[in-house]
Amino acid sequence: MSGQAVQASGVVKVRLAGDPASVESVALILWATGLEVLEQSEPRPSRRDPGIRAYLTARVLTGRKGRQP
Repeated sequence: MSGQAVQASGVVKVRLAGDPASVESVALILWATGLEVLEQSEPRPSRRDPGIRAYLTARVLTGRKGRQP
């Protein structure tokens, strides 16, 4: 066994960076377009850019009709 965890089907990890209001807005938009946000990290200062960074773990909701990019 390699010791590496297997990602569950339909689950994605996303890194968001920007000003706090924009990061929260994008998290809500992702939910509205068919992703269930399972976990959101506490905002942390971004190391390279102004603003914050936050990490989301989300699952694609089946049977939900969202817009495709």
